[in-house]
Amino acid sequence: MMKDFLDFVSSLTDSLEKKHRYRTSEAYQSTSRSVLRFLHASPTLDVLFCTETLISYEDYLWRSGNSRNTISFYMRMLQSMYHQAVNACLVAPVEGLFSVVFTGNDITCKRAVSPETIAILYNSRSRLSKSLAMCCDYFMLSFYLRGIPFIDLAYLRKSDYHKTACSSGRKGVITYRRRKTGTLMTVVVEPCAAEIISHLVSYTPVFSPYLLPVIRRTDQDDRLQYNSALRLHNKRLHRISELLQLDVNLTSYVSRHSWATIARRQGVPMGEISEGLGHSSERTTRIYLDSFTDEALSEANQTVIQALLDCQTEK
Repeated sequence: MMKDFLDFVSSLTDSLEKKHRYRTSEAYQSTSRSVLRFLHASPTLDVLFCTETLISYEDYLWRSGNSRNTISFYMRMLQSMYHQAVNACLVAPVEGLFSVVFTGNDITCKRAVSPETIAILYNSRSRLSKSLAMCCDYFMLSFYLRGIPFIDLAYLRKSDYHKTACSSGRKGVITYRRRKTGTLMTVVVEPCAAEIISHLVSYTPVFSPYLLPVIRRTDQDDRLQYNSALRLHNKRLHRISELLQLDVNLTSYVSRHSWATIARRQGVPMGEISEGLGHSSERTTRIYLDSFTDEALSEANQTVIQALLDCQTEK
């Protein structure tokens, strides 16, 4: 019977990857590496899943400079593994085991920036190098498409983009399922977004099924390509912030949070927007979004984009 923690994690990740649940698999692997750094060896399941070890591990994470939300992430991953180990009869259940450590969510500093900052980004593209300008294009496209996450941009397929399939006339529509939740999303492509897409797709290989040139190689694992592209994207955003002296920490998530925050400040009803950090969970956000029509969300997106265009005009 399997009792070694790393062997157990390996079996879980193999099962997850067969189901294409790569994000959870990577989260489990990241957690197992952290546990290994803490204990310097792979523990048995009964040694790891006990009150003393969990409290010591939490203290180790805290002393290592991790935030409470990072600590919560590792603990929630361990909690998920623990429940699976219990179900497999590999460890005995312990009532309230994870109540002794933090598994909640701390309120963090918002990652949104102002319309003025985004306007500076937009107006500075011509002064940036080709690679940084393309990075800026991805940031702006994420913003224009209702804060679409970078992972969903990367996995958009050419068949997801319907240039004339919208009742509003010349505007196109992108329909896709979120990689994180599987939720079906429909986003009207405003002219400003269509312009960027037209530019980016010129770099997409003809044989690629993907719309944008993030995952380019068919002979390499697409997940590895995405992870590499995301790291490079965030490094370039950091460099852009330095060059433009924005005094903000630009990341791939900033465009998403900024869209939501600007929408709120523009008076868009709370129920029509995905405010990201404004909700306690992704589930709450999804419930709000699912109760409104695509037309309402399109109008909300136009309101947010107009706020940005007004700033560009003022500049």
